[in-house]
Amino acid sequence: MTRVITDIQSGDISRMNWEDCVITHKDGSKHIINAVNIPLFEQNIMVSTVTDITERKRAEEEILVLAHSLKSVNECVSITDFENKIIFLNDSFLKTYGYTEDELIGKAMEIVGSLKNPADIVKEIFLATKEGGWKGELINTKKDGTEFPISLSTTVIKDKSDKPIGLIGVASDITERRKKEKELIQAKEKAEESDRLKSAFLANMSHEIRTPMNGILGFAELLKEPKLTGEEQQKYIHIIEKSGERMLNIINEIVEISKIESGMMKLDLKESNINDQIKYIFTFFKPESITKKLQS
Repeated sequence: MTRVITDIQSGDISRMNWEDCVITHKDGSKHIINAVNIPLFEQNIMVSTVTDITERKRAEEEILVLAHSLKSVNECVSITDFENKIIFLNDSFLKTYGYTEDELIGKAMEIVGSLKNPADIVKEIFLATKEGGWKGELINTKKDGTEFPISLSTTVIKDKSDKPIGLIGVASDITERRKKEKELIQAKEKAEESDRLKSAFLANMSHEIRTPMNGILGFAELLKEPKLTGEEQQKYIHIIEKSGERMLNIINEIVEISKIESGMMKLDLKESNINDQIKYIFTFFKPESITKKLQS
C-alpha cells in the first residue's frame, strides 16, 4: 500500500494507474490487481476500476513452468491463451518459422497460417482444442513467406485443480514425408506403366513369334506333298530356315531387352554397312512376303 499512498500524494495523474499491485484481502490472502484510477481533486475523491488478476498470474506462472520444460523439445511447441494469442513458443518453433520471440508473442496464431487452408480451420481447431483436442494436417507460413505442410496436435492445458489455463499445440514439419509420399506414388505409377508396357510388349512378341512359327509349320506341312519337285522342296526348306532364323532373332531380342532392364546390357558400338543391313532385312522378310503373296 506504500506505493499506492505515495502515488496518490504525488498528484501525478500518470502514476494513478497501477499494474501487478499486491494487496491483502480481508481474510488475509494476498491478491494481485490492476487498477485504473481517475482522481477528482476538487471533490477530494478518486474513482477506481480494479481487476483482480490473481488467477491469471497463477496460470501464467504454471504455464511458465511448463514452458521451461518444453523449451528444448525438438517439436514446434506453441502455447496460446483463450483468445488464441501466443504466450509461449519454444526454440524449435522459432527456428522453423524464422521469427524471433518478440515478433510473435501476443499475436494471434493466424499469423503463421495460410490461405490454402480451409477458411474456418482456425476456428475449428480453436473450438476443438477447448473441448479436448484437435489433430490433423494443414499448411503454415514461415516469416519469409515459404509455405510448408505440418502435422498438428493440440490440447488444453489445465492447472493442478483441473482448471483450463491455456491451449498448447505441437507441430511437426512434414515436408520430407510429403516428398517421400509423392515419390512413392510416382514410383507406383511408373511401375504400373512398366507393367502395361510389358503386357503390350508380350502381346506384340506373341504375334511376332507366331508369324515365323506359322511359316515353319506351314511349309513343313507342304513338304509332305509327294508330288513336290526337288526345286520346290529346296525352296520350302529355305523358307523354313529363314523363318527359324527370324524366330531365333526375336527370341534373342527378348533376351536383350531383359538384359537392358536388369542393367546387364553392354553397348557394342561399331561401324555398319547400311546397304548390307537393308539387304539382310529384305531377305529376312522375303519368306513372309511370299507367304502373303506380297509384291515389291
